[in-house]
Amino acid sequence: LTSPSGLSEKELSIIIATFSAAILFFSLAFFLRILRNSSEMQIEYQERALVHERERALVTLQSIGDGVITTDAEGTIDYFNPAADQILAGSGAQLIGEKLSEALIFSASADANDEQFTLKPSADRSSNNKNVMLSLLGQDMPVTVVDTILSPLTDSHGKHSGSVLAIRDVTPEYKLAQELEYQARHDKLTRLANRSTFERALARLIAEARAPNGRQHAICYVDLDQFKLINDTCSHAAGDLLLARLARELATQVRAGDLLARLGGDEFGLLICNCSAEQAEALANRLHAFFQDYLFSWENKVFKVHASIGLVHINGQHKNINEALSEVDLACYSAKDAGRNILHVYDPGDEQTRARYGEMLSMPVLHQALRDDSFTLFVQPIATVSPESGDEPIQHHEVLLRLVSADGEIVSPFRFILAAERYDMMRSIDRWVVNAAMQEIAIIQNTSLRHHRFSINLSGQTMVDASVAEYISSCIDVHGVDPAQLCFEITETSVIGNFDQALALIDHLHNLGCTIALDDFGAGVSSFGYLKKLPVDYLKIDGQFVREMANNNVDHEMVQSIHKVGQALNVKTVAEFVETAEIMDALRELNIDYAQGYHISPPMPFDQLLQYAKVQQRAA
Repeated sequence: LTSPSGLSEKELSIIIATFSAAILFFSLAFFLRILRNSSEMQIEYQERALVHERERALVTLQSIGDGVITTDAEGTIDYFNPAADQILAGSGAQLIGEKLSEALIFSASADANDEQFTLKPSADRSSNNKNVMLSLLGQDMPVTVVDTILSPLTDSHGKHSGSVLAIRDVTPEYKLAQELEYQARHDKLTRLANRSTFERALARLIAEARAPNGRQHAICYVDLDQFKLINDTCSHAAGDLLLARLARELATQVRAGDLLARLGGDEFGLLICNCSAEQAEALANRLHAFFQDYLFSWENKVFKVHASIGLVHINGQHKNINEALSEVDLACYSAKDAGRNILHVYDPGDEQTRARYGEMLSMPVLHQALRDDSFTLFVQPIATVSPESGDEPIQHHEVLLRLVSADGEIVSPFRFILAAERYDMMRSIDRWVVNAAMQEIAIIQNTSLRHHRFSINLSGQTMVDASVAEYISSCIDVHGVDPAQLCFEITETSVIGNFDQALALIDHLHNLGCTIALDDFGAGVSSFGYLKKLPVDYLKIDGQFVREMANNNVDHEMVQSIHKVGQALNVKTVAEFVETAEIMDALRELNIDYAQGYHISPPMPFDQLLQYAKVQQRAA
């Protein structure tokens, strides 16, 4: 058989097969060509992408603020970015080809003696080194503080191929932190250690002294005498200058290992470390001698500056810093009591020291009494010495403070008032008395005692309190008390020391409608000179003259003289400590106006007076 074209079937099959093979060959060739072109394009694309990534990485490294330094597998520096060059003070180019471990020096501080260390690579960013001091081998550069991270580099097979060191300059932050820490430990004015630093150091010394074979130390307390005079007569600027100057000069008097601190106000503390008792006292005597010739000048005024100094030895007997500070405080107060400008070494067996210590122990009791309202008020009647017919002999009372102890004992103020004055608590106590007294007086407004007058004592500390006048006014308003029922007693000695403040307070109280009594009159040396300037209503003659006036002519004459001056000034006189009928008769002969004392009546709780008034009211 033949095909229409004259080809046999076999020949036709061969032709078809050949043609199919040719088509397949050209198809394969075409696809291979396409695949090769695609691969080349992909490689070209990847190469372009790599170039782009590298350029972007370089731009990033050029732009970031952190310094970046890279090394090869042997630790040789092969790259640094501009930030790293800036941190290295422009020395980056010189470090190419240098070993990283040899070119860069790292230490914990700027101290040249501080041990240097080598950075260790870590893939953990939390293991970075903070606040490391960086310097260059053999080159001078400013102290630079950096945070560092040294990370390892590996190739595609996980083999170590180098390292990347990232450094961040934190010098400004470090210096700020150092300054803040310095300020937290030092007094801003004098640049000496402050109280908290002093107390921490003292705690360490006490622990050392209490340890077996502990070393001896000492604590010295320096309190300037009459510093307030410089502040008041010159200015606070003058006082500040004195303190700053003294701090510098006192620092030259102490040993290098000792700690001089400003504890507050005009008070300095000195820790004398690792010294015998003799060495400590010799240094304290040197400080005392320093103040004997010290002069301070301000605007053509020259002041002698002295100090009272207390010294306490620390040799293992103290349990804590409070004991040591209490003792040195007592020693300094003893120096002041002895006349100031004195060095006093603490002695627990000294009688004066024991008395002082007792006062200090009473302070927590007084604070507790104010918090718990455990003070109470008594009153003592003041009688008319020669009442006219029909007059009630007792229309005046002095309000007296008492303290109720934990076991119910009534404690006299003589046992705590000195401590309250010494430790500046009288303002708070006086305010308690003023408020409590008016509260009690308000209760008797509708009784037979509604016209009686009550005397309330004000201390010298309260008189110089600028806010006490307003406080008294507010208490009168709150309790609705008639000011005419109130007489405020101020002591002559406190008036002399604060004359202008006392005069302002007296004027304010008079304007309210209250009266004023000058207490303990005659105890001061300038009594009569000040009296004519003070608009007081009553003179309370000091009890030291009244107690023996019936048997002592000098006392009798003193009482008579005070009464005559009072008459000339139209001021009523009150004799205190009237304890016998003979004294009462002597007062009557002199026409003294009022008398107060146990012969009239002992002090009684305020509520007893209220009960008496209620009985009188019911009887009426």
